[in-house]
Amino acid sequence: MKHLKTFENISKGPQVGDYVVCETDQEKVYAQFVRSNVGLITRIIFLSSYPYEIEYSHTFLGTQFFYRNEIVFWSKNKKDCEMFLDANKYNL
Repeated sequence: MKHLKTFENISKGPQVGDYVVCETDQEKVYAQFVRSNVGLITRIIFLSSYPYEIEYSHTFLGTQFFYRNEIVFWSKNKKDCEMFLDANKYNL
């Protein structure tokens, strides 16, 4: 293989700068907000109990921390995450 195509995703997990959709078992209102909004990974802390720092813009939450297993979907494009949310919203 001489080159990698741009559409091939070779990473095994979300990276800094990726947009994510998360799911959590916290209180109901918080869990519903996190499940229905797109966040942005700002930092990965490998020696932490919550390795992914995710920022929600224009909200009261600001920056939150999540485990890898709480990240349901991730993409480099925000539109892909929004389409994922819409598909789940309408059960498509």
